Amino acid sequence: MEETELNKALNSVGELIKEKIRRNAKAEGFNATGKLYDSWRYDIIEKELKIYAEKYAGALAKGSSPSRSNSDWEGKNRRLEEWIRAKGIRPYRKLKNGYKFAKMSTDRRSAYKSMLYSISKSISEKGIVKRFNYKGGKFIELTIQQTKTQIDNMLSEAYRKDIVNQLNNIGKWV
Repeated sequence: MEETELNKALNSVGELIKEKIRRNAKAEGFNATGKLYDSWRYDIIEKELKIYAEKYAGALAKGSSPSRSNSDWEGKNRRLEEWIRAKGIRPYRKLKNGYKFAKMSTDRRSAYKSMLYSISKSISEKGIVKRFNYKGGKFIELTIQQTKTQIDNMLSEAYRKDIVNQLNNIGKWV
């Protein structure tokens, strides 16, 4: 079966959205480990475009409410620790006259565990992305605004071509 113009257009739309959303997420600073950037993909299933990314992409884009469950707690902590290391965040101790970075040789694990617990607790109580007031970065809405007209034009033209091709093929069947 030959590929329809709609499928070709959906492939083009998928690539367009993937690249724009990657660019917008990176511009908002969501690129510490690169996992979010690499996770964007799409599939075309029965003339429908489906877009996928990491689980936390929605929370970064729309914000998150406080957590109400401990599901996948170990996985969340592992990903959080990976993010902490990628950002270069170091644990510190609060002293009377200021702050001091924790020693990285002897008590590294306990300092990291303490820091990891504090960050995890804050995320579960408040949400994520403090700089956006825990409401998300809006990079998905920005991508929709930037590409809406272009996508409408691409899909309308593809539908038009498919309909014309179907009408032209009617004469061959009779």
